[in-house]
Amino acid sequence: MKINFIASVLFAAFARSAMVYTGDTIDGYQVASQIDVDALPPGSNTRVWLQMPRSSIGQSWHVPVMIAKGKEGGKRLLMNSGIHGDGLNGIRVVQRVINDIDASKLKGV
Repeated sequence: MKINFIASVLFAAFARSAMVYTGDTIDGYQVASQIDVDALPPGSNTRVWLQMPRSSIGQSWHVPVMIAKGKEGGKRLLMNSGIHGDGLNGIRVVQRVINDIDASKLKGV
């Protein structure tokens, strides 16, 4: 019984490893319900909208995601920002850093 449970957990983990697109686009970028950076091509910059769970009234929520994946494996870094009051600086800083990355020279994600 333990083996069946472990096998089903491993299968579920591998079955979920993929970019899952909804078929929708926002501002010209695809909407994904699941992101797997391993499925992205090496040396690429990818922009998608991540579809989040719907609110209690059925409102769709989407978060913009920018991914720079190097040609070689390496460490991963996550940069996150948000809005508090009227301070937009954090968002612009993340956008500028990602835009300045040359994915062809990058190691990691």
